Amino acid sequence: MLADILEKNVPGFNGSSLKDAANECTDPTEYGSTSWGYSVDLLQFFGYKSSEELYPKIARAGNIRVEMDLTIAGKCNTIHDGGHDPLHELELNIVVWGEDGEGKIIAAWHLDRHISDEGDEMYSDHPIYHFQFGGRRMWEEVQDYGDLIVPEPPRLAFPPMDAILAVNFVLANYFGDDWRELIGVEGGNSDSDEYRRIVSGAQERLWRPYSQALSAAWEPGPFSEQVWSPNAIWPQLIDDYEEVA
Repeated sequence: MLADILEKNVPGFNGSSLKDAANECTDPTEYGSTSWGYSVDLLQFFGYKSSEELYPKIARAGNIRVEMDLTIAGKCNTIHDGGHDPLHELELNIVVWGEDGEGKIIAAWHLDRHISDEGDEMYSDHPIYHFQFGGRRMWEEVQDYGDLIVPEPPRLAFPPMDAILAVNFVLANYFGDDWRELIGVEGGNSDSDEYRRIVSGAQERLWRPYSQALSAAWEPGPFSEQVWSPNAIWPQLIDDYEEVA
């Protein structure tokens, strides 16, 4: 349904990978009978309207496209309980492609679920879900940094996104006119109610437990008593109930 709405309302959009993901999500052989999951490969958005904030300036006159790929999986029995982390795997890449007269140029953002191993000393510094500029897709593509210095980027805490929320994120940030039409801000159309229902359902499944776990930081008791620790979501939170040796 989402793919059909986007194909109808977003110029040049091809929703075949979303349709493949929907079929994969309902196939119990992929992730087991107690889990769900799917992958979205190379979802492309065309017709990005550049602004004066886009650099280098020469790229503003070219064709700029946005690509998205995503892998997501979780347990069926935690997706609606509102207390547990609903996912055990997430990797989302959003890549913007342009040209500078000499070749392709790229910017990328990466949202993932941090996987901690026993003895992983860096885990305490990582929000379990975090957004970063760069990520795997960017490091695979960029060969020449010129005089640019690229420090380790901060990991910004961010709620998880499935394909629905990721598409909504891309539309809201890069295709604002189409997005406002879909959500009904500028009059809406015949698909607006269904689009809002689809997005709001995804927000309830993934953002409600994330928000509830985060808000539990201000409830009585130490973080360790919470089903999903607020400190895993936002490591900078201070647990006032935890005694420091």
